[in-house]
Parts: sequence; structure tokens; C-alpha cells
Amino acid sequence: MAPYRHILHLRISSASHDPTFNITSSSYIWYVSASGDLTAQNNIFNVTTLTSSGGVLFSSGSGIVDFSDNSFDFADETSILTFSGGTWDIDISGNDFVSTIETAASQLVAITNQVSPSITNNVFDSQSSAADHLSIISTGTDCGASTISGNTMRSRSTGGHVIIVGTESTSAGDNKLDGAIIRNNTIYGDLYYHPELDDSVNTHSIFVGYNKNATIEYNTVIGGGYGIIVKGGGDEYTSGGIFYNRIIDSVGFAGIRSKGIKGVDIENNVVYANSSFSGDYYGIYVGQNGEGETATGVTLRNNILVGGGISDLIYLESASLSGFTSDYNILFRHNAGNIGNLSGGYDFSGW
Repeated sequence: MAPYRHILHLRISSASHDPTFNITSSSYIWYVSASGDLTAQNNIFNVTTLTSSGGVLFSSGSGIVDFSDNSFDFADETSILTFSGGTWDIDISGNDFVSTIETAASQLVAITNQVSPSITNNVFDSQSSAADHLSIISTGTDCGASTISGNTMRSRSTGGHVIIVGTESTSAGDNKLDGAIIRNNTIYGDLYYHPELDDSVNTHSIFVGYNKNATIEYNTVIGGGYGIIVKGGGDEYTSGGIFYNRIIDSVGFAGIRSKGIKGVDIENNVVYANSSFSGDYYGIYVGQNGEGETATGVTLRNNILVGGGISDLIYLESASLSGFTSDYNILFRHNAGNIGNLSGGYDFSGW
């Protein structure tokens, strides 16, 4: 028997039909704990107050979930979409997720233990100084590769993450999300809105932790703390890499960082910082995570790196020197200073 199909709302062409939901006091927009397919399309959700932990919460069950072309305007601190249990085939596309609470700490969209979710062509806009936009994690379920593509994200956060796949520390979910595709997203970080903060913004714009072989390509990050980070305990990439990204004025720490991940190809990227930024930051930083968790075998090729301040365009920790390659990159400084750093600074000729 085919599963029962729940249709939350299907917008139709009718002058008498109003697709707007004004929610001023409720536990959830929707709490899902049973199996069945679900489609939510072309709705407008204006949310003022929720008394529970999420807007739309999937706690158990299974089925196909299609959220497309909806608008969520949240004046509440909870997550907008949460998948905390069950087994769902998830397609989230073309939605507007707006959070207007400056103190919100919950992710706008949080996905746990779901196989190959697709999050494409959405707009995420948060006023929060702390909330992640999109979180995809595993607690031990083999989830395969997620797809995060074509999204526009506007963050005012000075810490945390915009996109996070995996975790900041080792867990039962290590390598259960391998092969993520993060492509063609545009992220505006807090430095885009508040450039006077300079290197005090620590937000991780695109972060993949303890999961390898991600393909991170054709993304644009403007004004993030970090642009792109891959992090692990010494795991090695055998496919994927960091390609054709534009990291602009992301001077909180590093434009691109390989932290305890071996064998990452970093090619054809532009990492640019305006001459007005005078802080201590790095274009590309390659080094270990914990003791002995090195980032050997990293390749830098055909990248354009532009910076100034007291930055190093390339910083390589000595423990990660083995197998390191840096060829055909274009390197430019606005002022005098290091081009590269390997147990000491190097100028153009030395590097």
C-alpha cells in the first residue's frame, strides 16, 4: 500500500485563496511523528511566538518531504525546520528563511541522520549574532552525500557557522557524511555589514568537519570570518577538494583553511582582502588540528591571493610540510610583509 500523502498546503490560482499563515502563539507550525509523504509549497508563514523547540519538527516517521517556494518570517528564537528523527527523503528548494531575532541561537534549518538531503536555491537571512543557518550532522547513521547548492545566505553572526556539515570534534558521525557537495552558494558575513569589526569576526562560513572528500566549489563568501574550513583528525581526501571559490574580505582568521585534513586540492580560488583591513589574518592556512593530526599533501595551484595588514598570504605549519605543493599561484600584497610563512616569514623571492 502506498504511504498516505500529507499536503500541508498547495497554493492554487484563486483570488479567494490566501496562502498566508499568521502564527502568534503555538507550540509548533507542524509536529510530524508519523510516516507519509509531505509537500508544502507556496505558503507564507509569519511566526511571532512558538512555545516549543521548532517551527516544523520531524521527530519520527518516514517519507518524501518537499518544501518548496515557501516564505518563513520568524520573530522567534527556535529553528524553522528541524529533522531530528525518522527517515526522510528531503528536498528543500526555493524557500525564504528569515529570522529577525538578534539573540536567536538555534539553526534556521537543522538536519540530523538523514540520507542525502538536497538544499538548493533558498534564501537564508538571519539577524542573529550566534545562529547557524544550515546544520547537517550524523550521530552514527551512514547518510551519504548531501547537496547544498545555489543558496544565498546573509549572516550577522560573529561566531558559529553559516553552513556546517559534520562536527567540530570527533564523534560517532565521523565519515558518515563523506562526499558532500557545496556548490554555487553566496554568503554575506557580518564583515560585509560591519567592516569596522575587522579581524574580530570568527564565523565559519563553510565548514566541513570530520567528514572527507567534500567538493566545495564555485561559492562566493563576502565578509565572513573564515571563508572555507575543512577539519579532521588527520583524515585524507582521495577525491573532491576546494575549487573556483571567491573569498572576499573574510579576514577573521583565514580565507581557506585545511585543519588536520591531508591531501586536499585547493585550486583556482580567489582569496581577496581589501587594503582597508589592517588585522592579522591569512589567505590560506595549512596545519594540524590536534597533536599529530597534520595536513600533509595539500596542493595549492592556480589561486589568486591578495592581502595586506600584518597577514601572511600562505601559512604552512612545519609539521604539514611533507607533500605540500604550491605552484602557479598569483600572490599580491597591498603593503610590505610576508608572502608565505613556514617557521618564519618569506618574501616573494624566498617563497
